[in-house]
Amino acid sequence: MKTVSILLCFAFFSCASSDFRKKDLLEINQKMNVEIQNQPTNINRVDFLELFGISHSATDVRLSFDESGDLRIIYNDLDFKKPQQKVFEGKLKKKYFEIYFEKKRVVFPPIYWVVKVHRLRLGVAKDSTLITENFYDRSGMILMMAAGSSHKSYSRFAINQTLKN
Repeated sequence: MKTVSILLCFAFFSCASSDFRKKDLLEINQKMNVEIQNQPTNINRVDFLELFGISHSATDVRLSFDESGDLRIIYNDLDFKKPQQKVFEGKLKKKYFEIYFEKKRVVFPPIYWVVKVHRLRLGVAKDSTLITENFYDRSGMILMMAAGSSHKSYSRFAINQTLKN
């Protein structure tokens, strides 16, 4: 009986995520203006700019919010030797910023069902690092035959300095 209860505990609690707990994040607001390193500090080797589909090489990246609450990314492109800027629409929550690159749900149950989601969340941890949560979900169903996959990955980026507006 002990073995069964231990296996059940592992089955229900082993998949819990510990990298993006909202209670461990600091509040962010529209006045946030920070400079971060493009390279992550954890094992995940995805550059910050790659998370946004930007394939340029840069060492430092500056993040701020504009008047409408959109995320502004400014980086010095090492190839072109001049600053580049990209703006991403998203939603500023209390403790994180959320961007949906793709959010598509087509539902006609039980005949047809398609879900395509690509979401990125940004938050500032209490240890002054920027945490990103990159989430994909691709799934579908036709006549009760279903298939799909989802993936969630986390990256931490060192904050070099907090800049004044």
